[in-house]
Amino acid sequence: MSYYVLVAGSGKTSRANVEALMDDHYLAHGEKGVLVLPIKDRPSEGQVWAAQFATDSKKEVLVIAAPGAKFDGIPHASMAESSNPVEYAVSDVIKGETSSAFLLWEDEDEDCANALAICKQFAIPAYDLTNGLEIGRAHV
Repeated sequence: MSYYVLVAGSGKTSRANVEALMDDHYLAHGEKGVLVLPIKDRPSEGQVWAAQFATDSKKEVLVIAAPGAKFDGIPHASMAESSNPVEYAVSDVIKGETSSAFLLWEDEDEDCANALAICKQFAIPAYDLTNGLEIGRAHV
């Protein structure tokens, strides 16, 4: 059975942190992981690392992008287009499935706050990928 991992936000973290936390999650949940990346303008650095690691780990990558978005650094991925990538990713792709949201939290990132609100609306557990998957600030 497939499971989904949404990675959104522009918060700063290290590549080693992203890879370690994603690897732990993939090991705990099995081979059929699907990484979902909502992209408004261009992927954040953390999203690029997550996509590269998912590809290296033989996980499917699905990019949901706004029209005109750039995909610099994203390896081969399935694509979908939406004017509101985060809402579409949660409400039409991962809702009702086994899923989690890993947010690259940044206090001033409106898209990150929006992602958390949408995840809460659809009862998708959300974790702070910049802080060891702490659930204090970004949780359902």
